[in-house]
Amino acid sequence: MNLFNESELCRFADLNPSEPCLDRLDKLNFNEFIYRLHYDLSFYRFMCFVARVPTGTPEMVAYWLMKNWSTEAREGIYGPPKLN
Repeated sequence: MNLFNESELCRFADLNPSEPCLDRLDKLNFNEFIYRLHYDLSFYRFMCFVARVPTGTPEMVAYWLMKNWSTEAREGIYGPPKLN
């Protein structure tokens, strides 16, 4: 099963991801990230064309770049996290 559908990928490409999509990225652990990177075409397309992580990047670095991209996108769209 793909992590993102086509409309969600388009929203990512337009730099307007929904909060549930960003939540799914935030919940990915490293093992699931590696699985998705190798077997989920939608996630691979997200990594290459939206997060712009070059093919051949070491997996741990790619994971860090994806988490960093997700945090920056969330702050850019929804503002900084609210501290209670």
